[in-house]
Amino acid sequence: MARHPNGRFVFAVNMDSNVLSVIGLQDLSTSISSSELNDDLRIWPVPAHDLFRISSSGMITRVRLLDQSGREVRRWQNPSNAATYDLDGVGAGLYHVEVSTQHGVVTRKLVVQ
Repeated sequence: MARHPNGRFVFAVNMDSNVLSVIGLQDLSTSISSSELNDDLRIWPVPAHDLFRISSSGMITRVRLLDQSGREVRRWQNPSNAATYDLDGVGAGLYHVEVSTQHGVVTRKLVVQ
């Protein structure tokens, strides 16, 4: 467990197979933990074909679709809290959906067929 240099975040990391992943994050300014954010956010269907949906009770400010190397494939600014996202032109594979809210950022895996 460590504190971010700006003093605002506390986070825990996991090193597995040379991959660093954040397994817990808490924004000390709001006292909302990443586990609370994760429990509130829903992405479906998985696997996705031509679209996927996200729902959250928090205000979603940005959604990004990232490929396996972390490159941005698609970005949606200021989406609604229960929106449908078009995957037209996105090839089959494993992606990461990065959802930014007023409380932090949550990343989930998404399989596109």
